[in-house]
Amino acid sequence: MFTAARTDAALTLFPAGSDPDELGAAHLLAGDQDITRLAAQTRTFAEHLVNDAPGGWRPPMLSRAATVQTHCHQHAVLDTDPDRELMRRAGLEANVLDGGCCGLAGNFGFEQGHYDLSRTIAEQGVLPAVCGTEPGAFVLADGFSCRARIGQADTGRQAVHLAEALALALDGPPPADRPERAVPRPGHRPASGLLLTAGLARLAAGTAGAGALAARHRHRIRKGST
Repeated sequence: MFTAARTDAALTLFPAGSDPDELGAAHLLAGDQDITRLAAQTRTFAEHLVNDAPGGWRPPMLSRAATVQTHCHQHAVLDTDPDRELMRRAGLEANVLDGGCCGLAGNFGFEQGHYDLSRTIAEQGVLPAVCGTEPGAFVLADGFSCRARIGQADTGRQAVHLAEALALALDGPPPADRPERAVPRPGHRPASGLLLTAGLARLAAGTAGAGALAARHRHRIRKGST
């Protein structure tokens, strides 16, 4: 997440990070005015560029087709109209998939015993669509788990974030064949490393939640003693 000072908006590149209910953290910080204000000011990448960009701004033109996997969390609780509009303005002929989840479901597909089910879910719609994407078209997925699934499934393609596709166009027309190859990516990580990352992410989330509760509790104690 990063802050756009001109519009007092907090922009998120990961769709789940834009959910007002999660940002509100009602079960942890009910009634906290700062959290409420943050939730009200949070925008997705596409929302900000479509609704709050400076007057006259236009996205760079990509002018090609794209297979688009919408993150399940965004599909369930957020509006996807800004994403479609931003892609339209950028000249993307978007085939937005409605074939369901990529199968990872956050860290579910990384967990031991879930891989086969996760892969079966992805093969119901997402993976065949990606495999059938024309070589010159983009494969777009703003969700990290969606990109991870596509990249690890032997589809021959790598999904990129819409922001990465637009950034490519700033330097001119993207490559005609598999344009995602022009997007910088870190080196290959073995599956064991991904499992470790997922485990650490869960630990960090739990620690952060416990820290928030503890901080809130200390604040109430200080307030009550003054």
